[in-house]
Amino acid sequence: MHFNLTPLVLRGELDNTQRGITRLTLWLVDLDSPLHLELQGDCLYDIAGRSISFSCPPPAANEHEALPRALSRQLLQQICTETYLPLGDAMLTPADSPSGHKLFIEFFISNKIYYKIETTPTNLEQQPPMWESSESKNQAQLMLNKMAMQDYLRLQAIVFLRPGLAYAGEDFPFCAWDFTLNRVEVLTNFIDFVCRKYADSPRPDLDIAFALGLPTPLEKMAASEELSPGKVKYNTQKWCTADLLSDEEQRFMHYVLNNPLYSSFGKIASIIGRYLLPVDERFDDQKEGELLVEHYLGVLSNVQGTILLTYKDKIPVPDVTKRISLIIRHLRENKRRAACLPDPAKSRLIQATDEAIRDLSDYARMLEQ
Repeated sequence: MHFNLTPLVLRGELDNTQRGITRLTLWLVDLDSPLHLELQGDCLYDIAGRSISFSCPPPAANEHEALPRALSRQLLQQICTETYLPLGDAMLTPADSPSGHKLFIEFFISNKIYYKIETTPTNLEQQPPMWESSESKNQAQLMLNKMAMQDYLRLQAIVFLRPGLAYAGEDFPFCAWDFTLNRVEVLTNFIDFVCRKYADSPRPDLDIAFALGLPTPLEKMAASEELSPGKVKYNTQKWCTADLLSDEEQRFMHYVLNNPLYSSFGKIASIIGRYLLPVDERFDDQKEGELLVEHYLGVLSNVQGTILLTYKDKIPVPDVTKRISLIIRHLRENKRRAACLPDPAKSRLIQATDEAIRDLSDYARMLEQ
């Protein structure tokens, strides 16, 4: 999970006068007393060794309501129960603001939750540094910050269960592909977040690939750098789900998407995208809409994993047929949920679901022969 605390921050103090420790004090809209955090790590060299105090501009009308007001208390509770609070990037950059600066601070709660503050302070006071950083130490801190981001994203891919794992049921015979697909689905939700984070980096593609833990793009960039030292141009390419897969995994997914068994599920995905998303605009009952969409997306992921099991020379028939049986059961449940939709979404989704059930049933019979 990641949160932007900026709308809740009234003012703060940042103290990095002790090497390796950064103390952050925040006055938040929902707390009567200030919040004190002791973070592991140093600020970047523009404020490394310094103590600064800052005041934030008042949030725009209702801006803080976009975040739950209880978030301040939630943060307080997390800090009381977790002892590992790594600091991420903490830096000042020039900006057109009353203070002449833009302040960026990020930190993690045991690498489980990410918080950031990004503001143009109305007032900024800096004390002389108690110690001086250096270019090498600054680069070392930047690398530690990138490693903290990588650890955070790696943990998200483990902790969060996407619909394919969350709704399959305890009796579903999971395979390694289900967990690979879950990782890809989780990280897909973070692509925009990571691209924005490193958009202004001197080497954005390299930093994005490192944060997402993608060895294949890193290896290709390293090879290009080795062949043409200093001549490789880095830019923020259009990252997509395919970038989260290795070359071999991409070949496997190409096999899935071109498999005849997946054609009817491709229709389901198209109908969901056209008629059911975004959920908050298409459903009066948003919770019911999210449940319907997530159950269908879970089935799509389970079908992909099932097709990938058939890529082997020796197909594990008992597991594949059991998976198909349970997927068909979920499809019938989803069909009942879809009956409440207005037309044409209802008729098209039910028709595509019937086609998918028929295709799966035919394939299971073929395997058992």
